[in-house]
Amino acid sequence: MENRYIVDIRTDDEYFFISESLDRSVPKVITFSLIDDINEFYHLSLGDLNVDEKEELDFETLTGNGDYFKIFNTVAWCIQDFLEINPQAKVVFKGNIEKKTRVYLKLISRQWSAIQPLFYVYGILEDGQIYPFEENKDYNIIVVAKKH
Repeated sequence: MENRYIVDIRTDDEYFFISESLDRSVPKVITFSLIDDINEFYHLSLGDLNVDEKEELDFETLTGNGDYFKIFNTVAWCIQDFLEINPQAKVVFKGNIEKKTRVYLKLISRQWSAIQPLFYVYGILEDGQIYPFEENKDYNIIVVAKKH
């Protein structure tokens, strides 16, 4: 993925980068947490690292640096790296608010031609069923797996 931030891989399941704007720099952390060890589902979390608060993660704040596309590309790169290390894993994510999920879906649709050859992407609707990803559809949860 081009136009992304430089990432510091802290552990096999934790990635760090800094979101930059003209006004400020915001440290960000991406974590992959195992939520189903039988099917190897991992929950992706993206949060701001509050260095003033004993390095606690804040998943609620909207940073507002105007760099969401660059952040999306950075997250996509981290997913790709994580799935290279864990090829059987499935990464599950959604926004903590509906607006963020819609942005993720829009960005996936916009980048679909680059994503589709590399990953299986699924969406989960309100009915709890999983469906192959279709552009411009309102999924509640997104699931990504590496194509082998």
